[in-house]
Amino acid sequence: MLLVFKKIDVRHSSDNNHGRLSPVVFILTMVLILGTLGPGFSKADVSAPIRCHVTDTDDVFIVYPPQLAFSSDRFYIFQLMNGLTVLIINRDTGRFNRLSNLNLLAHSTVDPFMHREPIQFFSGTCEMIIDD
Repeated sequence: MLLVFKKIDVRHSSDNNHGRLSPVVFILTMVLILGTLGPGFSKADVSAPIRCHVTDTDDVFIVYPPQLAFSSDRFYIFQLMNGLTVLIINRDTGRFNRLSNLNLLAHSTVDPFMHREPIQFFSGTCEMIIDD
């Protein structure tokens, strides 16, 4: 199978970014790098669901142990929506970044006759749901 990738400029065009990589490219690069580190890393002991609160909103979402794609001593990486969403949680602080690449779809997730949604980026905090 031959894969062909189009060369794209992955840097922000804003003047105040000073040539740094965009957050989207950085997160995707980190996922790829961490995912290729090999057998020295294993999936962590995520045995309970994790509840995450989005900063400055009342939005909450839950991830489950089977959605864990990778873990290290510092991070959990979850894959959601068949890979369109990546969630990275700092194990020490509980802070997270969540990136949804809905723009990779052919059309909107709400209405197949509408244009696809843009990239969504969320941050916040997470905690393990412990049953008493």
